[in-house]
Amino acid sequence: MSELQLQTLLTEHGVPPSEYEHVLEFLLYFGFLGIRVGEDVPLYIYDVGYDLSILRAVYRKKHRAARLVLNPAFWPALEAGITD
Repeated sequence: MSELQLQTLLTEHGVPPSEYEHVLEFLLYFGFLGIRVGEDVPLYIYDVGYDLSILRAVYRKKHRAARLVLNPAFWPALEAGITD
């Protein structure tokens, strides 16, 4: 999903725009979301030694080609089958 799609979901669930960045970092840090750049394998917090600054840097540098992806570990609980 794009960052705009995430922001739309957050808005629909009552999260104010001032909290978007905080919520995104929370979801990235706890491994709920990862970052996929182009067709690359998604990158999750555990792939970068739990260093959120690395994930943020990848997302900032590749923002136009990057997508946020739901960690497949959560698919069964959320009855999800898609990654973006």
